[in-house]
Amino acid sequence: MDTFTVKAYYMQIPCGESDFSVYPKAREDEIFFVRNDRLKREKYYAWKLLEYAIEDCGMNFRELDFSKNENGKWVCDKLCFSLSHTDGAVAVAVSQNAVGVDIETVSDRAHRVAKKVFSQGELDACEGDEILYTTRLWTQKEAIFKTLDKRVFSPQNIVISEHIVKTRDIEINGEKYVISVAGLGAENTEFYNK
Repeated sequence: MDTFTVKAYYMQIPCGESDFSVYPKAREDEIFFVRNDRLKREKYYAWKLLEYAIEDCGMNFRELDFSKNENGKWVCDKLCFSLSHTDGAVAVAVSQNAVGVDIETVSDRAHRVAKKVFSQGELDACEGDEILYTTRLWTQKEAIFKTLDKRVFSPQNIVISEHIVKTRDIEINGEKYVISVAGLGAENTEFYNK
């Protein structure tokens, strides 16, 4: 993987049963103890997509060491990655540098809290569909947050223009989503729908 290459993968969460087994065992245990079935499936398929992404980059997933850092984020010894999941879809970004990814269903969720989390300048820049626009802003701020490796997400303190972010509107099985990737090299992110 090149130093500034960023790859983002996204997919619909499949229907059907799963045994929820993954490598490493600590991640499998973490997923196993999630009580909410929807969230359990999202976390499982995000990890399975990470496995696919790493193998697609020419690395052996099971030869990598995964652990959790002091902020509770999963990290790897050989590359940087970020995971995201939402209403029926998951996303993963991989890079040699700190990277963040966020995927969200286009909905009014971000729009409902817009005045609390976005600056007046960000809100004033909206041209067109406010729901789509605020969803884009939210994913950009969430992706940036993930590159900062902080414990608490404070979107009102993140200035998007100070970071490198690439955002794309996508459709998965007729549903509209927004995916954003942040980090060094993010402007050249390659997107893959698995």
